[in-house]
Amino acid sequence: TAVVGTFSGINWGKNSKFLQVEMDPTGGTNFTDMGTTQMMSVPYALFCANGVPGPQGPGVSGITITSVSTAGDTLYLSNGQTFTSSSNTVGIGNLVLPTITTTVTGITSNSATFGGVISNASANQIIERGIVYSTTPNPNILSTKITIGVGIGAFDTIIDLYYNYPHLLKANTTYYVRAYALTENNISAYGNEVSFTTLTVGQTGPGGGIVFFNKGNANGGWQYLESAANDQGSIQWGCNQTSIPGTLLSVGSGENNTTIIATSCNDASFAAKFCYNLTLGGQTDWFLPSRDELNLMWKNLHLNNQGNFITWAPYWSSSELLSGFLGAEFAWFFTFNDGIASYGSSMNDWKAMASPVRAIRSF
Repeated sequence: TAVVGTFSGINWGKNSKFLQVEMDPTGGTNFTDMGTTQMMSVPYALFCANGVPGPQGPGVSGITITSVSTAGDTLYLSNGQTFTSSSNTVGIGNLVLPTITTTVTGITSNSATFGGVISNASANQIIERGIVYSTTPNPNILSTKITIGVGIGAFDTIIDLYYNYPHLLKANTTYYVRAYALTENNISAYGNEVSFTTLTVGQTGPGGGIVFFNKGNANGGWQYLESAANDQGSIQWGCNQTSIPGTLLSVGSGENNTTIIATSCNDASFAAKFCYNLTLGGQTDWFLPSRDELNLMWKNLHLNNQGNFITWAPYWSSSELLSGFLGAEFAWFFTFNDGIASYGSSMNDWKAMASPVRAIRSF
């Protein structure tokens, strides 16, 4: 019960407010000062009580602010989030969220390029940005998240992460994607949702093998990668103690890697040369897959119980480790029981050791 003044007469939108508590345990008037505390959450929550929740979705408050007195005032929202005003004075203001647009391009059988554009905010307001995606609608930061820097402007998984396949998706699967931004006050905001379905794999290729990758276009003269249905045997990588410079790790590099190795190594028999000279299913353009192409074979074939791969043995790739001393001794291999690529750390993993070989081709 107010003895002096009225509670409704307090102007919560102006100046700081403090609560002093005095108490007499005996119920009399001999009060003891219990201390003074600045009022933070409750008054401001009452001050915003007339706000209308917005439709922005999870993690966004959407509260209309009826009056903010000074730039820098902090509003403590009921869901634990905070909002610091920027330039509003006494009058009508809004919790303004950044504008976010989601983009999805380059859809393949197991990947896509995700991106976004953030505007209507200053660069230092956005402390984190990126992509969230899921196989169910309305993904949020609790879903699978790819963080791509800070600030405003355009970003995507290719330009900012510097490699082509930062995440592997399942073939013939529908995904839901949203760009997101996290503000300086830990308010998460989302862009429009984009849904898409990855391309199919698993059909029989022209060489009688299994198609394990569809990149969605014929750029570079090929669109599909086909794996031989069975291994070509257990073969040495070749050229032990000799570096073969120029091989790459990426998807699409296996054919050129194989040509480089086959024309640079003088050994009588080795993995790349065997694939380079292979005729199978009426096709003569088979090659030893790169490290990342083996990764796609594990993801799109082995995990779908296709390909008849040996799970306990490492498969040779056409990607040498490095030029110089390490490249002279080691090349990358891939094990299908755990989906791990390695170059070995013991004698048994040297290029002179025989390991399974599986040829692939592009078309």
